[in-house]
Amino acid sequence: MSRSLVTLAVGLATAALAGAAISAYAAKPVIHSTLTLEHEQTQTGHIFSGRVESRRRKCERNRTVGLYATSGSQLVGKPVKTTRRGRWQVQLPGDFLAGSFYAKAKRKKTRRFRCGADRSNVITIP
Repeated sequence: MSRSLVTLAVGLATAALAGAAISAYAAKPVIHSTLTLEHEQTQTGHIFSGRVESRRRKCERNRTVGLYATSGSQLVGKPVKTTRRGRWQVQLPGDFLAGSFYAKAKRKKTRRFRCGADRSNVITIP
């Protein structure tokens, strides 16, 4: 009988710890982020750039941003990381096709809060 009481006590302690971990994660506030997108055509290709803006600096720096084509939501180029000031840039060669594009910033977790994901405005290139 004492063996089953020990097993029960261990099970209850594990469940309590798991519940505390889940509630601690859920209690983190989500900080809003805003993502911008601009386009510049150069002689060698196209430059897509923008900025992640937030009221918390940690939500601006080192964020992963991807450039997507609206047709099929395909990733164009490789995802990039933002600078200390939240700036990002993707360069594409000149032979790339016209179309509509947008950028997405992935969400980010810190110890005290979570940075929300965001999607930029759509830019159409003729």
